[in-house]
Amino acid sequence: MKVILDMDPGVDDALALILALNSKELEVLAVTIVAGNTSLSNATINALRVLELIGCDVPVAMGESKSIMGYELAMPFTFIHGYDGLGDLNLPIPNKKAESIHAIDLIIDKLKSHSYGEITIIATGPLTNIAKFIIKDYEVAKKVNQIISMGGAFNITPYGIGNQTPVAEFNIFRDPEAASIVYNSRLNVTAVGLDVTMNPSIFIDKEMHKKILEKDTKTSKFVANIIKRSIENYGFFAPHDPLAVAISIDPKLVKIMPLHVKVETKGEFTRGQTIIDKRWWVKKKEDEKSNVNVCVDVDGKRFLDMFMERVVENW
Repeated sequence: MKVILDMDPGVDDALALILALNSKELEVLAVTIVAGNTSLSNATINALRVLELIGCDVPVAMGESKSIMGYELAMPFTFIHGYDGLGDLNLPIPNKKAESIHAIDLIIDKLKSHSYGEITIIATGPLTNIAKFIIKDYEVAKKVNQIISMGGAFNITPYGIGNQTPVAEFNIFRDPEAASIVYNSRLNVTAVGLDVTMNPSIFIDKEMHKKILEKDTKTSKFVANIIKRSIENYGFFAPHDPLAVAISIDPKLVKIMPLHVKVETKGEFTRGQTIIDKRWWVKKKEDEKSNVNVCVDVDGKRFLDMFMERVVENW
């Protein structure tokens, strides 16, 4: 499967990138960057750092630093991602630079040069780049096989509550207008939300972190160090973004429900909330049919086995 990774690296984005590059099932055509976990410039440098660290040459293009409504997207969680977005490991500045082309145009170019249904987009940051790409060239956007978005808190499981606000997940909250555009695009959209990424069965806990450290390899040291802050602060690390990549490799890792989802863009306390309309009579309306495939359960052991094999050991 050919994929474009749209991300805001970010610790879990970095791990998602390694997982994608170490999976023979995937061919990474490009990495496009959006601000979110850290600034646009930091996120771009971090993607290039990871690529250089593991010896892969994939084009990286900078995208949007502001939301559809013009707000700054970056909202760094230094207690998880550090000040540089990558755990403050002080990795060297990469030799390679980002492409001169804008991320949105790179996505369009890649789709134009491939057949319908050949490319999947995996978005692990705010959906600003993706929404603007859809607006700019919807006919090209229809060539996308699937958009897999890490985002949303759908309240379908006990874990599907907000992490940015009581009801909103970070990526959706940073640009709910963009999420609404993507969800209502009539494209094939799958949401990997907190309902599954906060399921404890996929957590890297202190015991697993210790096992990663004990391997004493280049890989294990990198992984252990960039998730260290989360382990110290919370006792676990939730691999949100790697799960979004993992289901592109093995869709059976998750259970999916097609649902009609609306994104709240105006509420004082609910902005960024992903709302499922469960009313039985609404489902019969043509314009209210399911628009998002929402992940509602995950095989945690199967995912962690894949993560350990491909991210920690296979490098």
